[in-house]
Amino acid sequence: SLLHGFVECLETDDMEDTADSTEQEDTELTTAQTRCSTRQHILQLLLHSLDQPAPNLAHFLLGFELRKPVLRTNLQDPGVLGSPRTCLHSILGILAAGTDSAGGPSSIHDNPHLAELAYKLVYQLC
Repeated sequence: SLLHGFVECLETDDMEDTADSTEQEDTELTTAQTRCSTRQHILQLLLHSLDQPAPNLAHFLLGFELRKPVLRTNLQDPGVLGSPRTCLHSILGILAAGTDSAGGPSSIHDNPHLAELAYKLVYQLC
């Protein structure tokens, strides 16, 4: 399904390439760079969609029920009452990774641009 495809894209484990992007302009992107870019574009799409009237694409991908008002949605863990894994579950998983270590969330160090977009999305949902 469409939702599953977005979730799969978000759950890749590739780290962002922190090398200077101007040095790599003329070369082809690696698979890891393409996956990281795709993840960032998905979060940008979600952020943009949240600015649109409800219900919208972001609400669908984040697991909100579209048959009733968005504010009345009860978000569930995957598998509870048949709930699928959504982009929100993936995003929260990205942000939660490494939070039990002294260095803080690993996404801040491994994928800083993705982490920034993910935190913006969570903030916008609140």
